[in-house]
Amino acid sequence: MTLRMHHDGPKNHAGRALGSWVLWAVATARAMALVAAGLAPVTVLAWATQTPKPSGFVAAELPFEAPGDGTVLQVFNWPFNLVTERLEEIAALGYTHVHVSPPNLTIDRPEWWARYQPIDYRVIAGPLGSEADFRRLNDRADAMGVRVIADIVLNHMANPDFARYGERYTSNPEQLYYPDPRSRETFGLSFLFNPRDFNTAGCIQNFEDRQQVLFGRLCLGFPDKGLPDLDLTRPNVFEAQRNFIDSLIAMGVDGFRVDALKHIPTDYVNRIFAHVDRSKIFLFGEIIAHNGNMEREIGPYAKETDLAFYDFPLLFTMRQAFLPDGSLRTLVDPNGSQLALAGDRSVTFVVNHDIPNNGDIFKYLLFHDNAEELLAYSYIMGRAQGLAYVYTDLGQADGLDSDRFLDAHTSPDLAAMIGFRAAMRGKGQSYLWTSDQVVAWRRGDQGLVVINKSGNESFDLNALDLSGLAPGIFRDALSGQSLSIRAGRLQPQSSLQRIGPRTAALFQL
Repeated sequence: MTLRMHHDGPKNHAGRALGSWVLWAVATARAMALVAAGLAPVTVLAWATQTPKPSGFVAAELPFEAPGDGTVLQVFNWPFNLVTERLEEIAALGYTHVHVSPPNLTIDRPEWWARYQPIDYRVIAGPLGSEADFRRLNDRADAMGVRVIADIVLNHMANPDFARYGERYTSNPEQLYYPDPRSRETFGLSFLFNPRDFNTAGCIQNFEDRQQVLFGRLCLGFPDKGLPDLDLTRPNVFEAQRNFIDSLIAMGVDGFRVDALKHIPTDYVNRIFAHVDRSKIFLFGEIIAHNGNMEREIGPYAKETDLAFYDFPLLFTMRQAFLPDGSLRTLVDPNGSQLALAGDRSVTFVVNHDIPNNGDIFKYLLFHDNAEELLAYSYIMGRAQGLAYVYTDLGQADGLDSDRFLDAHTSPDLAAMIGFRAAMRGKGQSYLWTSDQVVAWRRGDQGLVVINKSGNESFDLNALDLSGLAPGIFRDALSGQSLSIRAGRLQPQSSLQRIGPRTAALFQL
C-alpha cells in the first residue's frame, strides 16, 4: 500500500499522509522508533522476543520453500519506455521479474502517489506511458525471458474532493462519476462507475474493526472525505476489474501485486482471480503487518486465498535483529518462531516503495547504512525460503535520502547474491552456527552463508563443523576469496579464514 495520497486521501500542503494502517502506526510507531534507535529494549514489542539458543546450535534442515522462481526487481515509478530500454541490463544482472507501477488511467498529476488513484480501468495512459509503450515493454520482456508484474488497485478510486486533484479540499458535494469529464472527452469513454457503485461514504476510524476496514474509506483526516470505496458486490464493478486483469494478461503481464489487499474481502479476491492460470500468473498482495498482529491482518488471507504476501513481519524481525542490541538468533527459522510468513507465501524484501517515499512514517524501517542493508540482503538471498525482491527507483525517494535507491539494483554485490541464490535453488538449509552476532548455514552440500553483524569482532570459520558440505573449493560470491573444505573441516590453504565485522559471505562450490 502506498501511503502518500492514494490510501489516505490526497496530499496536503505539508505533503504527508497516513496509510490504511494509520491507527496501528500511531499506536506503535513510537515504541518501534525507540527500539530502532536503541533507546528501549526489545521487549517494548513482545512479538520481537524469542528464547535464545546456544552458540553452535544446529537447526533441523529447513526445506527449500518459495512461492515463485527467481528474483523480482521493483522498478518503482519508471516510465515503461525506460524499463524497456534497460531490460537487457536487468536480465544480465540476474533479475527474473520486473514489478512496474500501476499502468491504468489515474488522476492527472505527475507525482508517484497519483498512480494509486485510478479513475478508469479501460485505458493505459499517463506519466508512465501509453498502451503502446506498455505493450512494447511486455514484448521485450518476453524476448529477454523476464516476467512482468503489474501493480493493480482494486479497492478504491480517486478522491474527487480535492479541488479537481489540486492542492486543497472543497466543500462541494461529491460527484462520484468515473472517469472525469476531461478523460471521457480525451479518450472517448463512457461512464464506468456512478455513485451507486460505491460503499456508503465514511472514513475508517478503527482499523481493528474488520467491517470498517473492508467497507470504509481511507482518509487523511478532516476535511478529507477520503478515497471512494468500491462496492465489490456490484456486477459491473467486478466485470470492469475482471476485464482490466484480462486485458493486462493479454498484453503479456505475468503477475500482479494487489494494492491495499486487507481492504478487499477474501471471497472477492478468490472470485476476481478464479479464472487465472496460476501456473503462469504470479499473485501477491500487500498487507502491512508486524508479528504481533500478523494473525489478525494476514491470517484470513493466508487461510482463505492462495496469494503470497510481502513479508512485512520478516522485515520487522530483520530490522530488530541487525540493531546493535538485537540478536541474529531470531533469524533462525523465523516462520517456526512466528516472526515471519511461511516461505511458500513470502515475498522477502529489505525495502519497498512505501519505506523511502513516506517521509518519517516508515523511517525506522530503513536499515541504518549500506553495510547493514547488505547484511539484510545477504540473509534473504542466502536463505531457502521466500521469493527475493529488490527495490530501485529514479532518485525520487521523498524526504529520506532521495538518491539512496537510485539505480540500487545495479550493485555488483546484489548481482553476485542473485547468482548465488539462483545456483542454490531447490537446496535446503541447515544452520551451523547461531549467536547474537553471527549466523551460518549451509545450502545442501554446495553452499555456505555466514553473516557477522558484530561491530568489531571477526568470526573464525574454523569454529564451524562443515561435515555436511561436499569436499572442494568454495568461492565467496562477494569477495571472491575461497575456502578449501575436506572431511568437514576448513583447510589451511583457504584464502579466507575469518569473516570480518559487519560482513557477510556466500560461498559456493
